[in-house]
Amino acid sequence: MARILNLVAIVALLASHARGAAPNPSALGTPITILKDNDLYGKFSNRTSSAILLEQPQTFDWAKSTCSSLSEGLWSPELQDFTLGVNNSLQYQAYIRKFSYSQQFWVADYDDGNPKTKDTCRAINLAGKVQVRDCTRLLPTLCSHSAPISNETFWDISPKYQVAVTTGAAGHSITGFRDAFGFRFMGIRYALQPERFEYSTLYSYPGDATALQYGSWCLQVYGTAVTGTEDCLFMNIATPYLPSPEAAPANLKPVLFYIHGGSFTSNSGDLGNTDSVNQASRGDHVVVRFNYRLGHFGFLALNGTSLTGNYAISDMLTAFNWVRGHIADFGGDVNRITIGGDSAGAAAVRVLLTSEMFKGMFIGAIQESIPIGFSPNGLFSEYMTIPENTALFGPAVLAQTGCNTTADVAKCLKEVDAMVLNNAVVPSIGRLSFPVIDNVFLKTRTLPVTGKGYAANVPLLAGTNRDEFAITLAPYYGVSPVLTALTLVSQMLGRDLTPFANNSAFPTPPGSPALSTFNQTTRVLTDGMFKCLQ
Repeated sequence: MARILNLVAIVALLASHARGAAPNPSALGTPITILKDNDLYGKFSNRTSSAILLEQPQTFDWAKSTCSSLSEGLWSPELQDFTLGVNNSLQYQAYIRKFSYSQQFWVADYDDGNPKTKDTCRAINLAGKVQVRDCTRLLPTLCSHSAPISNETFWDISPKYQVAVTTGAAGHSITGFRDAFGFRFMGIRYALQPERFEYSTLYSYPGDATALQYGSWCLQVYGTAVTGTEDCLFMNIATPYLPSPEAAPANLKPVLFYIHGGSFTSNSGDLGNTDSVNQASRGDHVVVRFNYRLGHFGFLALNGTSLTGNYAISDMLTAFNWVRGHIADFGGDVNRITIGGDSAGAAAVRVLLTSEMFKGMFIGAIQESIPIGFSPNGLFSEYMTIPENTALFGPAVLAQTGCNTTADVAKCLKEVDAMVLNNAVVPSIGRLSFPVIDNVFLKTRTLPVTGKGYAANVPLLAGTNRDEFAITLAPYYGVSPVLTALTLVSQMLGRDLTPFANNSAFPTPPGSPALSTFNQTTRVLTDGMFKCLQ
């Protein structure tokens, strides 16, 4: 009977493969894990062996067929050195108690010229020892893994590397792909384009979808170029593991729900300098990064109108609800979600810690370089009321959009050309935007760590990038001595920083005058704007 059932499964796999459908853990009947000892050296690594682990124990015939459906063969110890990566990866699977340390795994047969051993079925253990085994024995499987390394400008989405996930109540599939280190699903739509200055709402795919390319960025000025669109609410998922419906819930991975930085006015969830699949591979967890509305589109609030701000925060809630409904199908544990973010993303983490709208949705938080120090960074964490926000943003935005002469300001701003609204700048603060007290998402001036206000009762990890403010100071490189540099920066910030030129807390570092001045000025600004409270 087992042999008959196995043949039925193989026929089903072959039929699916013949239809051209991307392989799916549900159809394959097995959870899938990428085994790659990722030391972050990429193409320069000497940890060159890798494999695809099919976790469901099955016969040798099933193993060969399933590897074939992934456009791979059985992993061969003659073609790759077990000790150069697969060994550590398999040991780790035993360490997390998926398998016993005595477990064996199907690998390729080998024709050594001996007719007695030709076409025999072989298995390997965690020590790398290969043995002949009965072909009907039920064992997990190692397939070859030929997918290349992705980088900021290259990823191979050839059909042979594509993989699908069945998700949602309707059982639709989302097709992503695997690379050298994990599975990628890029450009998943979590919300349709909302009406301008309206909260976003959860999107459900009406049918199957592909997630092979990043979605559009949200409208912004990136450097000196305008990029993005208002239709931009997409997310990206990276995972080392895809479960099948039969997989044990205990094998689901922790999830990092990461919020990108960029002053709430720039960047996206697919920045090239933050490779989610490397993070997922190294940390053995699922990483979610996403776009949210930026600048005036995400935060503009004007007293006496229907514009109450925090539209970007609504996007974060919508993205979070999408994750809660689907992430288990991508290998993530909905009960182990940690929120994290850098710079403005860290400020967003603070909002989520402060907002009862996110109550009970995450178990921990990570803040990296939260803007919390002297002005204007304090406004990221000391929330303005809507009247205060109106006083800061209203005159400039209304004048530059031409909406200062109309009776219905909200209607004008909703209809004005997106580029005109995007380019409206408040001279005193430049291109910055801030959350506001709207009594929906935020009800208090700041995160109430004492008193009766709400604050999420979760562990918090906080830190600062050593040179966080260096990117902003780049135009000042070459200015020296430090007193001159701090004088110029003081004019930019409207705050006198010149006393720090001769402060023992900020000694002059070694190097050329230009470099040492730049580094010293960076330290002053990083500490003042990201480390020290206002």
